[in-house]
Amino acid sequence: MIEQVRRNFYSGIERIRWFSEIVSERIKVEIAVIKLMGKAERLKKDRENLAKAVGERVFESRARLSDSCKDDYIKNILIEMEMVSEEMEKLKTRLANMTKPFK
Repeated sequence: MIEQVRRNFYSGIERIRWFSEIVSERIKVEIAVIKLMGKAERLKKDRENLAKAVGERVFESRARLSDSCKDDYIKNILIEMEMVSEEMEKLKTRLANMTKPFK
């Protein structure tokens, strides 16, 4: 009788341990997803600010619009915007991979 209680007790402990490991791993994944989403949102805001800077510069140089493509300031901002866009795509890919259901 006592042996059966002991086996059931240890069996219950193993089930609790197994369940807590699954929950722990899932929480780690969820926290990583939240962090990536936050980083993606910050990158989106950075990109919007860069786009505003380009727009302001183009507006300021509207009289010489044909020369605006030669403006180093605009070129640098466009390059930086491209890098931010690439990083955003990488984050979206990582996020999509992390949110796939477990098999």
